Amino acid sequence: MANKRVVMKNGGMYKLYQTTPKEKELLKTLVSIEDNISQLRDYMRNSGTIN
Repeated sequence: MANKRVVMKNGGMYKLYQTTPKEKELLKTLVSIEDNISQLRDYMRNSGTIN
């Protein structure tokens, strides 16, 4: 994750924020959740079922 992030509005740069340590910590959780969802999608695409 970058140290800064850009907020876009109406097709242009609106604000520039410093990335906080809390955001970087939360990113790890979000990546883990996304990995789990991706695995479930792959499983279902291969005819798996979820009960």
